[in-house]
Amino acid sequence: LVCDRLGTASTSVRAGIQDAFCHASNVRVEPVLRKLLQSDRPSEKSSAIDSFSFRRAALDHQELKVYLKDNSIEVVRAALLAIARLRVTQLENDIMPLLRSDNMPLRQEAIRTGLVVGMESALDEARQTIRTSPKQADEMLILLGNAGQIKDLPLMIDVVREPALARDAITALGLLGYS
Repeated sequence: LVCDRLGTASTSVRAGIQDAFCHASNVRVEPVLRKLLQSDRPSEKSSAIDSFSFRRAALDHQELKVYLKDNSIEVVRAALLAIARLRVTQLENDIMPLLRSDNMPLRQEAIRTGLVVGMESALDEARQTIRTSPKQADEMLILLGNAGQIKDLPLMIDVVREPALARDAITALGLLGYS
């Protein structure tokens, strides 16, 4: 019944189902999740990917590679989160094109994942997003504050002058160690 409802459930109900998948007994939920991985519904597939990675269950790297190329942004974002959670470093080349996605939430997820797995190009993309897309720069500033370098100070100081971003830029400067 839960699996039948997953594809059509409201966002809040899906979040509850997702939480149950993440915390249920492994013996009972793994076969259900394996079945959902084969689903044609993006919501089911992404829930399974997310649940497996939350549980730190191994996901095949080739499967993750396929999920990164899925037509559904929801599945791609779940795959990126799984790569970050599981610290999969072998898929850098597959993450690279997503760092420049036109879809900002997808780009941000790719940058976060890239930073977690140690991709220097993810830092470069965070910097570029701050420079070229100030409306979406808030989260990138925080990421850059956490993972950036001394050379990022001038960029952050420039951004402090932008009223909409000043708070995040000040926080990023503090995270980087500069008040």
